[in-house]
Amino acid sequence: MPNPSRFSGFRRRLQLKACYARSFLKRDWQLSDYPVTVREFGPARPSPGPGWHFPRFEAYIQGWHLSGTGDTPDEARSSLTAAFQRAKARHAERGEPLPRPGRIVPFDLASTVRIDAHGSLAQDFISRVLGLEWAWVSDLSGLGEFAIGSSVDVYLSRIHEIYGVDCSGLADAPLVDILDRIAAKENKKGSPSFE
Repeated sequence: MPNPSRFSGFRRRLQLKACYARSFLKRDWQLSDYPVTVREFGPARPSPGPGWHFPRFEAYIQGWHLSGTGDTPDEARSSLTAAFQRAKARHAERGEPLPRPGRIVPFDLASTVRIDAHGSLAQDFISRVLGLEWAWVSDLSGLGEFAIGSSVDVYLSRIHEIYGVDCSGLADAPLVDILDRIAAKENKKGSPSFE
């Protein structure tokens, strides 16, 4: 009897090759041009506290580190669509082409120059706002990356409570922009509250 996981891997490789071949027929790739997989994380888990929610499904582009989550497969696909549109806009801003459908996109670590400039504020933010002992954060990292199981609004509320800064307009911005705003307020006060 054939091994189902082996067949599944063969099917994914075939799907990648087909998408790659079709990608040469056009230049403006849409999400529908990429091989998308939807998977279930497992049974619903109880919430560890207010503001937390664990999504049940993930939709992701095979070979590219781009995904979306939701309580249903359609919600996960919708979340992936939004992530794809943001990635497409980011590539256009930089004048870079999107990764070709069907290609394996190497994991590329983004710069940390701006984050590193915030030193102890970045560490304080990771601990007090994100609730983590440690996290690798790049200049492109956003709150949404840490909001798996919770709403970004939970973090925005914590930022306001801890630092007294309204960052509601920066919900989709890189974390470093939020740190810039906090640092600007702290510099006006003259003494950082995070040391």
